[in-house]
Amino acid sequence: MTVCLGCVYVKFINEISLVISNILQICQKQIQEEKDLIKGCICTEELVYIISLIIVPLITLMQGAMDALDLIHKYPHYTLVKSYCTINIFLESFRNIIDDLNILTLSRDNVSVYIWTLNFIDYFIKIKLKEIKFLTDNYCVFVSYDPSDLWNKWVQEYNTIIDHGKRFVFIKFLKKKIENNVKTVIKEQYIQLGFKFDPITEETFVATRNDPIKIELELNAIDD
Repeated sequence: MTVCLGCVYVKFINEISLVISNILQICQKQIQEEKDLIKGCICTEELVYIISLIIVPLITLMQGAMDALDLIHKYPHYTLVKSYCTINIFLESFRNIIDDLNILTLSRDNVSVYIWTLNFIDYFIKIKLKEIKFLTDNYCVFVSYDPSDLWNKWVQEYNTIIDHGKRFVFIKFLKKKIENNVKTVIKEQYIQLGFKFDPITEETFVATRNDPIKIELELNAIDD
């Protein structure tokens, strides 16, 4: 069960990493090719927000869920090396992007910081996509799917909205889609599976039969 849940989490990260990679290319093009520094800076700022305040907090919950399951194993991972440990190590390493992004503060007085940030995210995501491939090849078996489907679906939806005369900034549209997608993952692959988040200790634990699971309250606690 632990391995299966880990693979579900890794599958999501694979899909959202490709979305991040595509947003990244848009930001880079606006700054370096189109020389539209305002749009490029806004795009980069939104991308950093998406990673730091939407994706990484979700990965923190995922890692907490894996740790909570590990505690109820007869032989926890620190006493016996198991395949799901590699998945958990990957989740922890993905969270480290926050430390690197905090090295430099984005300032529109220094465009080079934006370029550095985009280059770093590009490098980081490429490394993580290779790690994901290793994990999925060794530990996970999926029904055939295309990791780019999520991105293609959102692009098609955006184009449909534009065709109907409604105007939305693409990066703002994607930010909202990612936020909604993450809330769905938290609801279906965290709360409904019996995991509870303690906002005081910021730890995850497995609910008992006597613990009521109130989804909206849990989501609010996580948002806070």
